[in-house]
Amino acid sequence: MAIKNKLLVAFGLAGSVALGQNAASADSVDQYTIKAGDTLSAIASQYKTTVAQLAKDNNIENVDQIFVGKRLVIGQKTSQDKPAEQNAPAKQEAQTENTTSYTVKSGDNLWTLAQRFNTSVANLASLNNIQNPNQLSVGQILKTSGQAAPAANENQGDQASQADSQAQADSAAAKQKVDEEAAAQAKAAADARAAEQAKAQADADAVAQAKAQADANAAAQAKAQADADAAAQAKAQADADAAASAQNNDQAENDALQTLIMKESSGRTTARNGIYFGIGQLSPALRAQYGIFDSTDYNEQLRAMKLYIADRYGTAQNALAFHLSHNWY
Repeated sequence: MAIKNKLLVAFGLAGSVALGQNAASADSVDQYTIKAGDTLSAIASQYKTTVAQLAKDNNIENVDQIFVGKRLVIGQKTSQDKPAEQNAPAKQEAQTENTTSYTVKSGDNLWTLAQRFNTSVANLASLNNIQNPNQLSVGQILKTSGQAAPAANENQGDQASQADSQAQADSAAAKQKVDEEAAAQAKAAADARAAEQAKAQADADAVAQAKAQADANAAAQAKAQADADAAAQAKAQADADAAASAQNNDQAENDALQTLIMKESSGRTTARNGIYFGIGQLSPALRAQYGIFDSTDYNEQLRAMKLYIADRYGTAQNALAFHLSHNWY
């Protein structure tokens, strides 16, 4: 809207220049600057005149088309001298400013420069090969001489409007490109953060998994060691029990054997009862069988007695039990 108002003001000012001759004949003249929302009908009613008179005094061909910023001459004046004098400074200033070149300063734009040098935005752009009328650089040297500023008309308005539209389109395209680049950068940053977080999570999972595996291995080793220790302890206990049992059995066997010897011969190697002889009171056949015959050696007689008990009873305890029942063995 601001750009459009500037264009309308430009057209209004150009119209005012064209109306120089007409304004010079104003009598009791008032000037009114058109504002947004004004109509010729409302202005005519305010100044107690007619739309036709306003259109005639200001060379307005289309009463439905007026421009914001345009100055209207209201009323007539018999003398033409004073308006001519009023217009002289403006013409002199325009002639003074109508130099062949101009160096752009901060705050300048083509519209204000076109008014200053009594030309048009389109002419300045054409003279200086300016593609975007809204872009000037401080220090840029502009050509200002050449084609004079034409009267404001619909064609000039269309050209300025087209240039404005192109500038807006270029600005929108540039903004879209910036937004797309910003979005791409934001996405790349987000992707990088997501990848970093994923890697950190993967590393944490790997560490946790390695620790879990190490704990499982340690637990398995501890259990294996505990089982081995328990097995070794059980074996040691079994061995101890077996040894104790064997010792106890040996003691029982020895006790039973000694009891039999005392019952049979009171431990005398020369004891004789009929044909039975020695500590074990073996018969001649048994003594011959075990190779002791009539030997009185205690160890020889004990060996033969043990062989006899083993062959017949298995153990001395069994032989003693039989002896206690039958009084012989």
